[in-house]
Amino acid sequence: MNKLFQKVLFLSLLLIPVNTFSQQADFLAPLKVDDGIDVANANNYLDTTLVNALFNDIEAGDYINIHSILVSKDNKLIVEKYFDGYSRDLLHSIRSISKCITAILLGIAVDKGFINDINEGIFNYLPDYQHLKNEENEKITIHHLASMSAGLEWREADISYENENNDETSMYADGDWVGYTLRKRLVSEPGEVFNYSGGVSNVLAAVIQEAVEMPLDQFAEKHLFEPLGIDEYIWRKNRDSTLVSANAGLRIKPRDMIKVGTMLLNKGMWNGKRILSQEWVNRLSSTQVEGGPLGPFTLGYGYMVLVVEKGPDFFPDLKGYAATGNGGQIIWVLPEKNTVFVMTGGNYNSDLSQTQPIEIVMKYLYPSLK
Repeated sequence: MNKLFQKVLFLSLLLIPVNTFSQQADFLAPLKVDDGIDVANANNYLDTTLVNALFNDIEAGDYINIHSILVSKDNKLIVEKYFDGYSRDLLHSIRSISKCITAILLGIAVDKGFINDINEGIFNYLPDYQHLKNEENEKITIHHLASMSAGLEWREADISYENENNDETSMYADGDWVGYTLRKRLVSEPGEVFNYSGGVSNVLAAVIQEAVEMPLDQFAEKHLFEPLGIDEYIWRKNRDSTLVSANAGLRIKPRDMIKVGTMLLNKGMWNGKRILSQEWVNRLSSTQVEGGPLGPFTLGYGYMVLVVEKGPDFFPDLKGYAATGNGGQIIWVLPEKNTVFVMTGGNYNSDLSQTQPIEIVMKYLYPSLK
């Protein structure tokens, strides 16, 4: 073997671990960019063997249509990985996490005095819908909208969105999202029964918008997006562009989802700035309406978030609260672990939308925490 060949072989062997480390560093030591997010190396916070195993399993096809996975621990982004051509620079549809953003905006409106009492009747803020008020639905308050306990008949969670009998699908077809929802009959006493409804989310958006005397996307930009450094977003609106789709229409970047989760984790603070009151974060993240068991979890419902009251028997401390969205979108805040998990995906209208993120958290991400 001549010396030149030996040198080439030695350099080639050196490149193997270097390339492997570079690939790992891409997601285990996230890039520091000018977006206000602090970063750190995951090796100081996680069992990275589990994280590597997860990404190998995703790339092997064991999990499908995963677009991104991010983890923040102790206010530092420590994992950032994208799949299927997605990247940190692409906006992603967060679907029903838009509801959580709307609940945050409600809190800001309350904090700033635009709304004095969330137990106030909603028709005080709906001047264009007074003709739909009756003795039953006039009992509905802002609190009932935010906690999805308005008592209005609504079928969404138990029927495919591709079915025209799904109320959210019918609401879009109707065009008047608020009117369609308010025309529904009352089937339970407001405040007593949780019923998942994209309609009440849009009624809530209309209430906030009337209270703050500003289009909701402009209010969000001024009081939430700009302070968080979210400078790029798209928020779908209704056909006459008078109301944003508060139930499912927002597109932001996964790193911006981490910002939202971290702000909530820090009781409304972001990089030394108060975005939301601690009182409102506590309200949003605590059970307002009882949920019950869902698989191995015991759940409640806060203000547009699922409250994980108890984890599975093998991980009883896997608690916190989560905003979720169709397709596999999730912001899971774990206050006891000072951690935020974010995922985006494309499993729309599929059971995998929920099962894959939960399995990934239970099998890989949560056990990896040191």
